[in-house]
Amino acid sequence: MPSNRPPFKPFPKQQFTNVQETDIANSEAVNFDPDAFDDMLRSHGLTLVHWRALKCPLGAVDADDERSPHGDHGDCSNGFLYRVVAPITCAVSNNSDNPQVLDIGIVNQVNILITPPRSYDVLAIDGSPLQCLMAPYDRLYLAEESITVINWQKFEVCGGPTDKLMYPLVMVEELVDSRGKWYQEGEDFTCEAGLLKWVPGHAPGTPRAEAGTGVICSIRYRYRPYWYVKDLPHEIRVTQLEDPITGVRHTVRMPQQALLQREYVFENQSNDPNAKENQDPNKVITGIAASLGQSNLRQIMAPRSGGFGPR
Repeated sequence: MPSNRPPFKPFPKQQFTNVQETDIANSEAVNFDPDAFDDMLRSHGLTLVHWRALKCPLGAVDADDERSPHGDHGDCSNGFLYRVVAPITCAVSNNSDNPQVLDIGIVNQVNILITPPRSYDVLAIDGSPLQCLMAPYDRLYLAEESITVINWQKFEVCGGPTDKLMYPLVMVEELVDSRGKWYQEGEDFTCEAGLLKWVPGHAPGTPRAEAGTGVICSIRYRYRPYWYVKDLPHEIRVTQLEDPITGVRHTVRMPQQALLQREYVFENQSNDPNAKENQDPNKVITGIAASLGQSNLRQIMAPRSGGFGPR
């Protein structure tokens, strides 16, 4: 029977839809386009440099030992070795404090959510795409090396030729020791591979055996900001594609999604929910352990600040 309802008008007068109707045959499959997805991410993305994390075995005598008995080397941090892989342009979709998509101000965000394409911006040696797979504890730096931030800290001189600071330093602005002596870059020390390297004869002095500590210095320096992979909301993202000729369907991997966190928050010893102290509700980290620099991140013993150890 005929209806008395007026015809449905989905759009107001003089407003037209920009969606064109498409007739799809029942036998034709609709597939995602992974290559187009990758191109979209690169065209709207931010170029980062991916560093892989690998648990550092140097100096270990027991596979289950979580302590870090080895000395300084520039590519080790929090008990992990880091090796640079390649640059990759990732789409920054949002951050934890503001759900909006942002094109500027990304450096200041504590947490950011990225979607990297399936391959890096460079090809493998044989000319094939170099697949990108991220994992927790991996690092990502901004590809623009001129962007740096400021950090200052007190550290204990280890007495050797190099000292390791909290973050890999790029340039030292000011450096003074507990005796009031100021040091100049190039004359008293240099910055090499993220470490502070003393010029022979210009170091603050040998550690004081009677106190069991070295000379205390205060430093203000610049370093490149970076993020750690904190979580993978989409570690395995797949779709099925159908070959239009043969009709055979196969599974294809789609881009991952990673939650990144700035280094000064990720390395905070109270931030690791997997730490042994945090797993036991009846055990709280003691003031002595905190003063010794015991890092909940990987349960590693470190000196009071800087001088030598896992950082």
